[in-house]
Amino acid sequence: MSIIKTVKNLFTKSGYSPSSSSYGFCKITGLSYGCYDGINIESIIKSYITCSPVYDATNRITESILDIPSSLKEKDKQVFNYTHPFLELLNNPNPYQDGDEFMEEVYNSYLMFNNLFIHISGKGKPVELLVLKQQNISFQFDIKGYPSEITYSSNSAQRSYKFENGGFFDRMGSELIHLRGYNPLNENSTTGYFGVYRLTTF
Repeated sequence: MSIIKTVKNLFTKSGYSPSSSSYGFCKITGLSYGCYDGINIESIIKSYITCSPVYDATNRITESILDIPSSLKEKDKQVFNYTHPFLELLNNPNPYQDGDEFMEEVYNSYLMFNNLFIHISGKGKPVELLVLKQQNISFQFDIKGYPSEITYSSNSAQRSYKFENGGFFDRMGSELIHLRGYNPLNENSTTGYFGVYRLTTF
């Protein structure tokens, strides 16, 4: 069996059919409407853990990006700022990670899933950044097919972010940012709202 077929088999899982109007993120992008049948978050996590080429390639890209120093460019000027308060936050994003660990999770998560969820604590001025595990994310959609609420549920925490004022906020005013890659489907369809998994191209 070729390497490509071996890798592809890691991502193959069939037989899923939606059973309610509220789907877990992995089920939506996994993809319950038949656009990318058989792909879900669990299979991609498995591929990262058990498939050496996927693990090695993802980490090589991430390590290369981490070697580039972070900076902000002044608006309308050819001047780069290396001491901006936001960069200080990136270097100390939360009590559990230093800057490199946080950015490693950011890059790996986006590379693997083509989607990224970041919890931002603090009203007006961000004081803490956390990457949320995508297998713990679920969405509620309105009648037009747009997300109305995002829920994060794990063994240690549960948060609900409702769509208001152009973003998703919890009851404490913390914001959830969803960064997503390209998807050719319409945004007002439940599958079109998420970035297409890059690993599905195997």
